[in-house]
Amino acid sequence: MKKKLQWDFSFSTYRISKKNIYNMFFAQAGNFMLLMSGIIPIYVLSGYSAGVIASLNFGQKTAEAPNQLTVQFSSVLGIKFNELYAKRDFNSLNNIFLTSAKFLMFICIPFSVLMFLYDIEIISLLFHRGAFDVQSVNLSASVLQVFGFMLPLYGINTVVARLFMASQKMKVAFYNQLILNILTIALIFFGIKYFGIIGYPLSLISVFLIAIFSYYFWLRILYPYIRYIEIFVSLIKLILLNGCIGLFIYYVKPFLSEISILNIITGTCIYFVVLILINYVFSINDEVVKYTNILLKKLLLRNNRG
Repeated sequence: MKKKLQWDFSFSTYRISKKNIYNMFFAQAGNFMLLMSGIIPIYVLSGYSAGVIASLNFGQKTAEAPNQLTVQFSSVLGIKFNELYAKRDFNSLNNIFLTSAKFLMFICIPFSVLMFLYDIEIISLLFHRGAFDVQSVNLSASVLQVFGFMLPLYGINTVVARLFMASQKMKVAFYNQLILNILTIALIFFGIKYFGIIGYPLSLISVFLIAIFSYYFWLRILYPYIRYIEIFVSLIKLILLNGCIGLFIYYVKPFLSEISILNIITGTCIYFVVLILINYVFSINDEVVKYTNILLKKLLLRNNRG
């Protein structure tokens, strides 16, 4: 490497700028608050029996599984945000922000509805064996239903967080996180006290909803070029659309199959076929329509070649 690439292996000192130290401090302070908001609920829930805590964890982890899609998506999105913000290309930044948030909602909301419809079947297939009895299945299924509705909210939250990082608004992100984490802890205390174990996911959803609405004011002040109101409009449209499809699957589900896994697969396939068709006809999400057209063209080309 030294001979062919002329690498220099000597050491040199580098002074970290005050701005970077400032950003690192608020980033770590935010992580500390996030850690506390995770530890304190565990302390509150420790009064319940081991079986109840296990059921809660199983339901929560199952609901969070589709979040891996959001995490991977946002990792790539963060790079794009950094590039556009550095170039001060705010028009493109707004377009990418809206397109990404709408696409994530389009993908996540159907999973939320399907987890609500197939809560018992999903938990039974995954965990109903050994000491995990019917009561544990029912509790985990209830938790899965509630946590499932956090998926689209988590998607929006992730996209906004990436925007804060790209613009290095670490102080704003910290204070926002501080307020939300304090609110999370307070709601969990009261939620569990008055609603029992189900008060935990209900409290988290309430905080996410408050966060999604609070971002409207943050973005209006810090990023006036971001048309965040379009996110609300798209969210309402998708909730109404998926609610209607979910109602249809609810009534069709008993006639699909008596075998749970086949019922889930068939119901999911019907759900997404109906969703894609309706979206294609009414253009609810233009990005999905574009990809649908690309897929149809490829299928037609293969058939013509065949």
